[in-house]
Amino acid sequence: MSSRAILWWSAALVTVPLALAIFVWTGFDRIPMRVRSAPEPAAQRDAFLALQRFTKVMGRPMTVSRDIGALDNLSAGGVLILGETREQVLTPTRLAHLLAWVEHGGHLVLPAVPGEHDPLQKLLEVRVVASPARKARPIEGDGTVALRVEGSERVLHAALPNSAYSLEAYGHAAPAWSAGNGGSVHLMHLRRGTGAVTLVWPWRALADNDNLGKADNAAVVWTLLNIVTHAGPVRYISDIEVPTLWQWLRTSAWAVLVSGALLIAVWLGRIVPRFGPLLPDPSTDRRALVEHLRAMGRAVWRAKEDEGLRYWLACVRGSVTARALTRDPGLMGLSNLEQARIISRRVGARAGAPDAQRVRIALAGDALSLEGGAAREGFTQVIAILQQVEELL
Repeated sequence: MSSRAILWWSAALVTVPLALAIFVWTGFDRIPMRVRSAPEPAAQRDAFLALQRFTKVMGRPMTVSRDIGALDNLSAGGVLILGETREQVLTPTRLAHLLAWVEHGGHLVLPAVPGEHDPLQKLLEVRVVASPARKARPIEGDGTVALRVEGSERVLHAALPNSAYSLEAYGHAAPAWSAGNGGSVHLMHLRRGTGAVTLVWPWRALADNDNLGKADNAAVVWTLLNIVTHAGPVRYISDIEVPTLWQWLRTSAWAVLVSGALLIAVWLGRIVPRFGPLLPDPSTDRRALVEHLRAMGRAVWRAKEDEGLRYWLACVRGSVTARALTRDPGLMGLSNLEQARIISRRVGARAGAPDAQRVRIALAGDALSLEGGAAREGFTQVIAILQQVEELL
């Protein structure tokens, strides 16, 4: 192939793909599409992270806390959103302090909870009940609820689930305004002093991460936050943690803890033994075994007419003879003299052995001389010989 052909083929390989790319780029339109991605780990931990970021973008950032103790240090004015898990931590003292804060210009946004166990809703005389028609309220054609919220220049359309429940004020004081649709009330505004309380049902379907961006939900929430005042901090006490027993005792019953510790210290001071000098060991009524053996030996040694000595001599001779029989069973059946002769001959053959005649006398003879008081001396000599014989067997 010539160089000119190679040049034309190279130009074609470059020009054709380039022309095709230009045609695709100019002939097709790029249409942007919004795709909902999986929630981030931060959004999974905090169901109202979107609300927190929304208020920051709008210029009135919201601080989020899980500590119910923040109710005890509320600054004047501003907005407080009190989470739904509040029933077990609203003590009468906290309720009085919270309502006093509202009456001095605070705005409390209160997510309503069903049932009649919430102490704050009892105090406000508001509850969540089945709607009068006991059926789900009608939904707009676009799946939203039209709400006429005070402070808004237009009707806001909130994306709320189809529910047969509604807010109801059963006390003497009528709400300043309420908003809903089809017989169901979703917003109720109560004025108290220079402040106000706004109850919302259902709160999560209006303001959590999954629903804040739907329809006019964000506009409804922003309008509620600015009904009373446009200034002051916005605080949200969400997912309130129930204090442990130790935390409750430390904060609310520290005097009981101190008193209990003092009582335990006094009780321990009374029952703990005091260690003084060592006491002498008490004397035992029972004697030791060695004392019994010594007493038996003295009794035998002093027995009348040397009967004890003869008895012990017979016992020792029997022990030596039994040891010899275990070494040589052929001795069995022989007389004492024959046994003594064979044993003395066998022992006498070993080095350091006593005289054979003395061995025979110790084993079978009359080894005790009873005349002249020499019996005890003869006994000790015979026992010594028999001990040597037993060791040599």
